[in-house]
Amino acid sequence: FEGQFAVKTVEAILSRTKPSRLHEVIVVDDGSKPRLEIEFPPHLREGRPGVAPVRFVRHERTMGLITAKKSGGDAARGDVIVFFDCHVSPREGWEEAFLKQMKRAGDHRTVVVPTITSLDPDTFTEIMHGGSAGTGCYFTWNADFT
Repeated sequence: FEGQFAVKTVEAILSRTKPSRLHEVIVVDDGSKPRLEIEFPPHLREGRPGVAPVRFVRHERTMGLITAKKSGGDAARGDVIVFFDCHVSPREGWEEAFLKQMKRAGDHRTVVVPTITSLDPDTFTEIMHGGSAGTGCYFTWNADFT
């Protein structure tokens, strides 16, 4: 089940990102059974001309979110690293908005946090909640995510 969402996320990233901006997509499999890689269709696993390759990093046992993200970051070859969870469908132009915020800050260590919206799990399309699109999120000092 999780593998289906990972495939949809990768497909959404590839279809909504300018090919010139996307160096690679890394999928970190944090001990999934069955392996996430087998859930991916051949055109994503093997790549094709003009489309960023999908690489897989595998943990044989579950290591947790932070270790998985660190493994993906360590494996990355690009200049800018973006971390997505596997239930995400970015909007068209997301990468330009991220880069604009990074340039505005003038610091390569900038952390950019997108607006988080809801997705219909069957269609993987954004669900509009009457004015809640564009709502921000933040962390409080006691580590609650709001």
